[in-house]
Parts: sequence; structure tokens; C-alpha cells
Amino acid sequence: MNAEKTGSLISQLRKEKGITQKQLADMLYVSDKAISRWETGKGFPEISMIEDLSKALDVSMVELLRGERMEDISSKDMKNFADEGFRTYRSILDHQKARTFISGILISMMVLILVLVHLNSPIHFESSENVVRIETIDDKLVAVLDARVYDYDKEEVHVDGDSVFISCYTTRWHELFGKKEEKIAILGDKSVIDYVFYYPGEDGDELIYYYAKAPSYGVQSLPRLIYNGWLVIGAALSIISTALYLIFRKKYCARTLFRIASFFVSFTLSVLLIVKGNTRNVYNAMYYFSGILLMTLCLTLFVNLIYRSRIRKQ
Repeated sequence: MNAEKTGSLISQLRKEKGITQKQLADMLYVSDKAISRWETGKGFPEISMIEDLSKALDVSMVELLRGERMEDISSKDMKNFADEGFRTYRSILDHQKARTFISGILISMMVLILVLVHLNSPIHFESSENVVRIETIDDKLVAVLDARVYDYDKEEVHVDGDSVFISCYTTRWHELFGKKEEKIAILGDKSVIDYVFYYPGEDGDELIYYYAKAPSYGVQSLPRLIYNGWLVIGAALSIISTALYLIFRKKYCARTLFRIASFFVSFTLSVLLIVKGNTRNVYNAMYYFSGILLMTLCLTLFVNLIYRSRIRKQ
């Protein structure tokens, strides 16, 4: 491939069609400076753009890559031209197939990782009822966990009496394939534990055991703002990226901006569809977030397939 010969042919064909560099650039979603570089032989179109460029100039891809029209070639060179054209076309197809294959592998790996994270992310029980009961075994205070529970979190607090906070959770993987049996969690010596709290609890952290007098103060629950933060950030980035796409939709960066905008818009819609107002329980953040990313990826791929099909038709 000769950049100068191809550039000269691009310039010739463009002038024959009576279009400017700017008009050709708009058709290909590139800058007019890119067209100028191609025509002067200072640059060469990307392989992925050869097909669109050949359609815009009504010339075969082989002629474009070779920088010669078929009528300018003698009959004795026609066979060599055809053989070279076939090899060039096969090279382009192989390049596109390799790129598609690599992209498919990467996307499949991302989906697989997100699925595994989603299946193994904690889903906390919001109430202690029928989930955990407090008992005493050999002067030890223990929590007996229901068979539905996969595991638990425990935290000791030494402020105004010794307290233990416990939280129980399951996972989708445990629900589907896990062994269902009661578990025992040792909380500590009964003589030194004054209170046991379960969280998140239906109305915040709830007291499920106390040794002497129940505390008169409330327990500060974890802030419930994280999901709202996802929505606000996603909406803001959706507006910004969409505005940039609309402003530069005739420029060379339009396709990249569309992909970015489609991702953030899909993310915002996924937050709305998956969270559904469940902003109270941030303890399930990883479970929800992995689900949001899975839906975002699916929506983004779907939208970009439609966009790509539309561009090809144009």
C-alpha cells in the first residue's frame, strides 16, 4: 500500500463527485484535517474505515488500497491485481475478525466476572426475626443463625458498656447451591457483654439482647445515601456526555462520544430499574452495584448495535 498513491486517488474521486473535504469528513465522521492528510499522503485511513470510505467514493476497497483504478491497469497485470486484491481483502477481513474476537473475549470475561461477583455478593437480612436468636452455652453468649444464613459480620463496641453488633447475610450462590444448616456464632463471655444489636434492622439498628438495663439512647445507623449518589453521578455524566455528542456529532470523535454517552445513560437507567427506591439498605451495595453494571453492559451493547446498524444504512 502506497499512502501517496491512495491519497491522490481519494482526492481525484472526491473532486469527481463534486464534494468538499469537509463534506467527505462529515460522511465518515472524521475531521477535514484527516481528509487533507490522507490526500497529501501524510496519513493513511485506518483499516476499519476503508469500507466506509470506498462506499462514499464509489470505488472498490482493493482499488482504494492500491491507489489505482482498474481501467488504468493493463490486461497483463489484471491477474496479479486480482490476486493481490483477494489477499488484501482477506487481510482486512482477518483484521476485523481478530478485533471482533478479542472484543468478544474481553466482554465475555467482564460479564463472567460480574456474574460471579453478583452471585457471591452479600444480601443482608433486614430484620433479626426468624434469622438469629441469642442463647447461652457454658457462660458464652452465642447467636444461633438460621439455615438460610450464609455468614455473619460481628463488631465489638466498648462505649457506655460492652456491646456486640451482628449482621447476617446470604448470597444468591448459597441460595442456589449452598448447604442449608444452622450455624453458631460465639459472641463472647456473657458476663462482659451488656448489649447485642442486630443491623441493619427494620427501623435502623435494633436491640436483640441486653444484660441489665436497656440503653435509652438510639444507635446511629449507617448513612443511606450511596444509591442516591450513584443516581446523581450517573445522571450528571449522562447529561454532560449527551450534550457533548450532540455538539460534536458531525466530528471525527462522534462515535467515541456516543459510546461514552450510551454507557452513562444505560448506567442511570439501570440504577433506577434495579434499586427501585431501596435506598435504605446500603449493606447490599456490592450486590446491587454488580447487578447495575451487568444491566449497564447489556443496555450499552444493545444501543451501540442499533447505532452501528443505523450508521451502516446511512
